[in-house]
Amino acid sequence: MDKKKYNLINEHKFEFPKKVDHLKFIDLIKNQEFGVLTTSFNNNPYSTLVAFIFDERANSVFFVTSHYTRKFQYIESNNKVSFFVDNRDISENFIHINTVCIQGAVNIIKNISKVAYIKQLITDKYPYLNELCTSKACVTLKIQIKEIFFVTKVHEVQQVSINVNDRK
Repeated sequence: MDKKKYNLINEHKFEFPKKVDHLKFIDLIKNQEFGVLTTSFNNNPYSTLVAFIFDERANSVFFVTSHYTRKFQYIESNNKVSFFVDNRDISENFIHINTVCIQGAVNIIKNISKVAYIKQLITDKYPYLNELCTSKACVTLKIQIKEIFFVTKVHEVQQVSINVNDRK
């Protein structure tokens, strides 16, 4: 009896369309309240839920945290992250779930006027974060997007690589 070799790499051959539907991606990420940020320290991944603001002009995701958190300690040691957002509804058939996975690097924002502006955007959207945003422990962070994976119907993947030289 011949046993067929099972090759995980070829199980699903994803084809990346040449043109991504940017409107779907932007609509999905702008309309979600939370995303999952994954950091890593000593080859140990750590995921946490974060409230965020997306700025399509800057190809960036902004969020705040306390500098006492594990996520911040991990970011300080390794600023490469993954950020995941989806439109999941428990009652919905999973075939209709769309997801965005962003890969990028996190940087601390130090410009005082920019920090104030981002904190204002965040507290406008998430009033319960006002206490954190006004504390001395608050750090304002920016994920500079390098790659975006937009997944629809569980297996239709569209990939966009962001060229740093194309940013204005």
